[in-house]
Amino acid sequence: MEGYNPQKVSDLATGMELTLGGKLLKAVIFDRDYRSEREVSTTKAELSKFSMFAHIHERKELENYLLEASAIERALHRQIEEHNKRSEQKVACDEDIQQILVALSEPLKHRISAQFQAKRSPFEKSKSPALDPATITQRLLDEFEEIWSQWVQRKNVLPGKELLSLLNQHVQDKYKVTLSGTAIVASMRPDEVPAEIRTLIDCLEEFRTLAV
Repeated sequence: MEGYNPQKVSDLATGMELTLGGKLLKAVIFDRDYRSEREVSTTKAELSKFSMFAHIHERKELENYLLEASAIERALHRQIEEHNKRSEQKVACDEDIQQILVALSEPLKHRISAQFQAKRSPFEKSKSPALDPATITQRLLDEFEEIWSQWVQRKNVLPGKELLSLLNQHVQDKYKVTLSGTAIVASMRPDEVPAEIRTLIDCLEEFRTLAV
């Protein structure tokens, strides 16, 4: 969920409890959007006041966890293999998937940079009101450039849904196949699943057993 607000979530949960006439077990999961570590920590502390556990993704949105080049490459090769079995037109892929993802993301840079600053500035200003706005802007610009310079960090702030859509358009045009999120997940090795997601699954399982 984007644009999360702890107070609004609390009010919503209270309203649901009043409507149902009883207490609810509550767990909260949000997209990261462009929030800083400090803002995430502050928000999680607020959310934890009324929920059993609160999780905010480390990446912008859930789809960003599909931006794993090796898993995408395996999924693409499987789709191409299936295509070649059904079609007389044989295709082959020798492209570097990470390079494709980097290239597809480049035109998005300025828009993402603007959103990064717009989303982070209010919180930074609220925590450091004495700082000149230009100083905050420069700090955010420097931070964004550092993130953008390395793919391992860049993939965390990209609009995951949009980039996967661009990737799908590329493989459809060039290889006549499509890549679903399910296909990418199915191609992931256990060691490619982030520790964060493993922990989240464990928390959700614990929450499920308590809710039964």
